[in-house]
Amino acid sequence: MVYVYSSIIIIILILLKRMIKIVPRDSICIIEKKLKYHKTLQPGLHIISPFVSARIVPVEKREGLPAAQEIQFGDSSKQKLTVRTTFLLWDPYTPFFTFEKLDQEMSNKALQELSKLAAGYTKQEFEKNFHIIKQKCLESLNQFGKEYGIEFTSLDISE
Repeated sequence: MVYVYSSIIIIILILLKRMIKIVPRDSICIIEKKLKYHKTLQPGLHIISPFVSARIVPVEKREGLPAAQEIQFGDSSKQKLTVRTTFLLWDPYTPFFTFEKLDQEMSNKALQELSKLAAGYTKQEFEKNFHIIKQKCLESLNQFGKEYGIEFTSLDISE
């Protein structure tokens, strides 16, 4: 009878070990059901079904390729700017299924957002409020990136 109770306790401990997932900071946990992506767990303590496959993946820091474009300001003046993004890739699945060249497309998206913001400023106002505009652009990019598991950490803008 002791063997039966011992076996049951061991099975319960194994199931509990499989159910409790502690995802470290700077990592995510990928849950797969039937060998297909199911969801992504953010850092912290999680309880999952013991019958799904889960693996912890470190968050990947990526640097976008530089992208250049002529930006038009509200006073019809133009200036060529080069943008390079740095971002964290929290979800390794979604962005790669959505974007063909992820690093290039993130810098292009930053240029699009910068163009929209620059249209509301004259060239002098843009240069004067450069840090504020850069911060607004970064916030806008992070709103966009949430859907794809991307968090933008920095934006380098140069002439």
